[in-house]
Parts: sequence; C-alpha cells; structure tokens
Amino acid sequence: MVKILVSDKVSGADSVSQGKLICASLQSALANEDVVILSFKGVGSASSSFVSAALIDIIRSMKFEDFKRRVKIADASWQIIDVVKRRVDLEL
Repeated sequence: MVKILVSDKVSGADSVSQGKLICASLQSALANEDVVILSFKGVGSASSSFVSAALIDIIRSMKFEDFKRRVKIADASWQIIDVVKRRVDLEL
C-alpha cells in the first residue's frame, strides 16, 4: 500500500493539468501496488475538471469494483467527496 499526497504533487486541485499529474502518479503506483491511498490532506476543494483528469482514465481502465478496492480517497473535505461522487456517477 502506498499513499499519494495530492499537495506534494501539485499546488492545487483546480485544473486538468494538475489532474493529469495525479493520474500519472496513480497509474505508476497502481502498476506496483495493490492499494493506493489518494490523500487530499491540506487541499480544501477540487474542481470537477481536476477530478475527471485525475480519475476517469483509471476508472475506465479497470472494473469499477477493482477501482473501489484499489484506490482509496482519504483526508478529503465534503466538497471533494461530493465532486468525486458526482463525477464517478456520470461514468457509471
């Protein structure tokens, strides 16, 4: 298990480019680890475009059940959780 701290990788969670950096980090970690924790500690909010860029390609690359088992969202505000849920629901 490995933890990716969003605030260590990008200066915010506002843009597609920031989301793509997180996506690349997640993909690399998932290639080597069964479970990856994506921590939003210190991040107050995230845009829908950030969440889409960070997670949607990964969700599309595996079964959703596997995604839920392997990628854990941690230390997230209610706003981030809401954006993730809404964006993921659009994919299903």
